[in-house]
Amino acid sequence: MANTATWDDPNSVQTKQGQSTPGVVYVIDPLTQKASQGSTSDNLALVASAAYTSNQTSADQTNSNGKGLLLFVKTGTFGSGASGIVATIQGKDPVSGSVYTILASAALTANSFTILRVYPNLTPAANLIANDILPRTWNVTLNATAWGTGGSTVGIAACMVS
Repeated sequence: MANTATWDDPNSVQTKQGQSTPGVVYVIDPLTQKASQGSTSDNLALVASAAYTSNQTSADQTNSNGKGLLLFVKTGTFGSGASGIVATIQGKDPVSGSVYTILASAALTANSFTILRVYPNLTPAANLIANDILPRTWNVTLNATAWGTGGSTVGIAACMVS
């Protein structure tokens, strides 16, 4: 797989061609500048692609040694009367267990593919990029004020980057 992107390029992560939902993720190694397939501990299916009728929260995830995160959000059909879905990356305080928002997407209202990025020294962009580090414990939530008749289809996967 040819990849001319550099490590500092936030678009350096690619999904396996031919897949409509997030799949195998390739990460640019910071030392070799070559693309490699991430290990199963780096690539996570957080919320299975399905038609949801209520808010969802992923299980707590453990960040062993990553600095950042790429969160892939794939939305599909929306139920009749559905509002936008907001995907939120949350950190968890290790002492109190309280959660806090690291980055929240804009309301996703159409069939689309969105990438949320969290990494130190990135230029922040509202609802897309956070200049932050990924804490040891984190999770992802999906929230909507109205999921619509028949539910709305969404799936989330992630890749932690060091």
